[in-house]
Amino acid sequence: MNNEKLDSTKSGWIQDIGVHNNGNLESIKMHPKPCTHPDSAENLDSKKSKTPTAEASLDNVKGCVDSCVMSLLDINGKAQKASSYESAKKATQNLDSINLAHNTQINSHSLSIRAMRISRGFAPLHITSDAIHSSNFSSNANHANTPCQSKSHTNNPKITNLNPKIFHLNTLSAAFGAMQKSSIAFGFHNHIIVSPYMGDLFTPHNIANFRKTYDYFSTIYGTPQALIADIHNQYISTQIAKEIAKDSKIPLFQVAHHHAHFNALLLESSMKEGVGVIFDGSGMGDDGTLWGGEFLCGDSKQVERILHFKPFRILGGEKHIKDCKRLAYSYAICNDIAPLKDFIESSYDENERKALQALHNTGFNSPLCSSAGRLFDIAGFILGLERLSYEAQSGELIASNTLKLAYDILRHKNETINYDTLMQTFSNMPYNPYPFHITQNMIDMSECIEEMLKDKQTGKNSDVIAARFIDTLAYCILESLKCIGTDYAFFGGGVFANYALCIRVKKLLHTHSIKAFFPKLPCSDYSISIGQLMYLQHFV
Repeated sequence: MNNEKLDSTKSGWIQDIGVHNNGNLESIKMHPKPCTHPDSAENLDSKKSKTPTAEASLDNVKGCVDSCVMSLLDINGKAQKASSYESAKKATQNLDSINLAHNTQINSHSLSIRAMRISRGFAPLHITSDAIHSSNFSSNANHANTPCQSKSHTNNPKITNLNPKIFHLNTLSAAFGAMQKSSIAFGFHNHIIVSPYMGDLFTPHNIANFRKTYDYFSTIYGTPQALIADIHNQYISTQIAKEIAKDSKIPLFQVAHHHAHFNALLLESSMKEGVGVIFDGSGMGDDGTLWGGEFLCGDSKQVERILHFKPFRILGGEKHIKDCKRLAYSYAICNDIAPLKDFIESSYDENERKALQALHNTGFNSPLCSSAGRLFDIAGFILGLERLSYEAQSGELIASNTLKLAYDILRHKNETINYDTLMQTFSNMPYNPYPFHITQNMIDMSECIEEMLKDKQTGKNSDVIAARFIDTLAYCILESLKCIGTDYAFFGGGVFANYALCIRVKKLLHTHSIKAFFPKLPCSDYSISIGQLMYLQHFV
């Protein structure tokens, strides 16, 4: 802890302790407030009239903090052991006598007070539709900007039909997000409170924490009168939502995964409708297949799938999506890419080949998938990655190989190599895409994959192959948006966490007078719960 004043703030946080002044519980239910960091600009301004004039010594400050934290932990323990609201209330009555930082008091109506480390990781994210236009919601994510652009917002696209009141819920509602990058969001009026990141719902600990977070939010903000979840019934988040809806007799709504992605972008961009490019790993689509490479057009209530990547089968189901070789083999069979099929078959024994071919022929437990993320995995296989060891490994491999070209250019010219020069050089590299085709509202990447394999087998530089794959995806987006006939699009889904793809897409679209919106909210499934609430507002 630094030798500084122990200050209170108007939002109720005590510096270096992380205790929130909840105030009246009823008022919190109706008007949830953001959990702001004590060093934020807002709180620094508020401290001017509340900061004590005398400096406390370091020993005194430490003693005060230790005493307060121990008191809070003791009271919290008593409150957690209480079996009812009344007994919990009695256990916390001693809080009224605690005077922290010049008479800033903790209200006794809180059922549970927890000592917390102040950080985004433990604090809910508060969003209001009134604040969409603030500097916190720029229309260009930093990783999608070139160095000179990231320092200024003068190049941001100006949208004429912005709607600052795009979100409004008449009743307190809860959204349960997705299976991975899980989050829970509560919405009421024009407020959305999003939980901290809770990881993937694959372990008992994460699942228990997910349910506990819902219960905790319900204690703070009230019991929701409507619930919404993903349409994928195998998602643990959806199953928990169904269980709560059944036990509490609360109506449950469901919305498609990529529509929720789309809606989160609508909210942040303040658009009533538009064209969204949603690239991710996979999610259940309206037709029951796995989507993930979609061009959607519509509004927060209804979207139309305009274009998508040509689907192929995930042989054996989603549990095999880490097997890049199997994905590439399936893609080769579905698209009749003989060189790739023959190359992979040589590594399988006869029984494996027959089993995989049977899965393809029957479609048993082998859903169709149009995912851009899986295309990265197939490209990663061609570059030497047979199986993923961690999420998005293929995307990181391709991005790093691509960026190495810019590094080599700077080194060859004996120019200064730093982040700015590297990104600027990378952004200005000429485009060199592989061939692809758009037919019947589908983007066919089979020729690109075949040419990649040919280049690899003939000894072409892997960095060049990776860069050409990224450029191919960028041109797929450009030509698709031209087919749709729009001059503005927003981009979401986990694939757009790939900085190499974002930079190349943004630069290419800019040269063709198409404006691109990249979010500052996470492009991953974390924001799904936000988009779900956007959909729910039309039904409650």
